[in-house]
Amino acid sequence: MKILLVSHTFAPELNGVSRVVSMLAESLVSRGCEVTVATQFNATRKSLIWKGVKIEQFKISGNTVAGIKGEVARYQAFIQNGNWDIQHHHACQIWGFDALLDWFPCRNRKIIVTPHGFSQLHNPDWKNYFLNFKKLSNYIDAFTCLSEYAEEKVFLENVGVENIKVIQNGIDLEEFAKNSGNNLREKLGFENKFWVLNVSNHVSTKGHKVLHELAHKFPEIMVSNVGKPINVERWNLGKLGLKLPCYYECKLQNVITPNFHTLNLSRLELVSAYKQADIFVMPSDIEAAPLVILEAMAAGLPWVSFDVGNVKELAGGMVVKNKSELFEVVIYLKNNLEICQKLSLEGQDFVRKHHDWKNVFEEYWELYIVIDC
Repeated sequence: MKILLVSHTFAPELNGVSRVVSMLAESLVSRGCEVTVATQFNATRKSLIWKGVKIEQFKISGNTVAGIKGEVARYQAFIQNGNWDIQHHHACQIWGFDALLDWFPCRNRKIIVTPHGFSQLHNPDWKNYFLNFKKLSNYIDAFTCLSEYAEEKVFLENVGVENIKVIQNGIDLEEFAKNSGNNLREKLGFENKFWVLNVSNHVSTKGHKVLHELAHKFPEIMVSNVGKPINVERWNLGKLGLKLPCYYECKLQNVITPNFHTLNLSRLELVSAYKQADIFVMPSDIEAAPLVILEAMAAGLPWVSFDVGNVKELAGGMVVKNKSELFEVVIYLKNNLEICQKLSLEGQDFVRKHHDWKNVFEEYWELYIVIDC
């Protein structure tokens, strides 16, 4: 089977969508499939082969509303001239999907779409985009959603789409079972400190200002963010090396706040951080089905999160309404380590039962077989 995965982000980039698409691509290769990933150009990408996966990258950015810039024609020609059996899109509201809106009605292969959330669903600027989605869905063979209660599933059902399958996010449990031998606490000087961890890239919606306030309010705890800077797309300022403001705000806090740290870790170090921290916090304004929560659960790390995406469906943590509650729960857990231990075990048990990537992949594989028939 020849499969094209379309994702604006892919390895070596570190984020939830990239991680999911990377695991899916590698698993498909292991089943004997010929897999190609169409993704955005990344200057740090050293090879166009990733664990048997072919990569075709494009210098392209944007979406329907903001405008799509760069190698649009080359990308469209690449899609039109390909001979794959299945084309699987990860994320809408982005160039990988939006640049093909006129092509979908005449597509010559099976199409699967995993939206990973509809973050602009209630934005008036995107009204026409979503008004046209029902018509567009006639040319999509299957949608997969990450949760029964995901905003995209509710929306698609409300406009009459029937070809929807829920396939939850999954993680590689074996990765978290290994002993890295990496003592990050000692390396960072956190040996006897209560360590609060956050993993998210430097975007305003990730709530990093809440992390700064948490560190200021409770100087006795260590607060760390692990994330990458994101280039500014507007007016091509990213080409000048300019990052989104969140990155500079975190770097400043890293200097002036002794107990706040913004860290750049390798994947191996990140897994160690999950396993060595005391709790995980996620003060994001918007999420779909955050992979980082599942990774925290796999590492036995209790979590505290705002009520976003599918977090209410998960175990091993606490959902809070606002930053005041988040602060209260963090200190409550700091002072009640037996509760932390209970949440740790609940999270590990839940993720083993419901989010083991081996089982999640079998659901994708079954869908691919049905679609290809």
